[in-house]
Amino acid sequence: MRLVIDHLTRMGGMRICVAGISRSNGHVRPLPTDGQLFRSEIPGTWALGRVLEIGATKDVGSAPRFEDREFKLANVLQIETLTPAAFWATLRDTAESDLSSLFGDDFSVNANRKGFVMPGGGVASLGILAPQDKPTLFQDYDGNPRLRLTDGSVTVDCSITDVRLRKSDNVTLVASAVTELRTLIRESNRILLSVGLTYPWPPTAPKHWLQVNNIHCSSSPLWRA
Repeated sequence: MRLVIDHLTRMGGMRICVAGISRSNGHVRPLPTDGQLFRSEIPGTWALGRVLEIGATKDVGSAPRFEDREFKLANVLQIETLTPAAFWATLRDTAESDLSSLFGDDFSVNANRKGFVMPGGGVASLGILAPQDKPTLFQDYDGNPRLRLTDGSVTVDCSITDVRLRKSDNVTLVASAVTELRTLIRESNRILLSVGLTYPWPPTAPKHWLQVNNIHCSSSPLWRA
């Protein structure tokens, strides 16, 4: 299976999560059975806009994570890296204009403007969103970046898991990168967002929460901090 990588997300420890667009399968979240995906492999094997052949896959998805496919890291081949224009066109052609179109009618927003899908619901857990207006990048009381966005029907506040905003330890925030990204958002004509749903959390009342995995700006589609 061949993928264009369009989601690159930090996870706990030094791990990352990646996802990409397949011409025949739509969004795919590759899950290795012979290892893990680590931050140290950026920008080596895994990079936004990179075209990879990941070999044979096994569908292990279930609602809402229908995109999950098992594969073997040993089979990965790097094909090419798209030009900024080609990457932007790939995102644009995949994007939806509202969150319900991406995640289904089960998508909800609570009183704190947090989007979610209940376990076992939804039609997808990954997508590209073309927000109605430019989103607002801000930082919470702990200094973590968040994004406020609207699709015209609902307004949500989301955590941002974009690896480009963190140092190589996968934790420490890069203040200059946040500033640079905020400038790119302001100066770009269009913004597209790689969005996804988390694993269900917390254990007592689990929900799949909406997060922004990557922010893509038309003025620099393959921006790297």
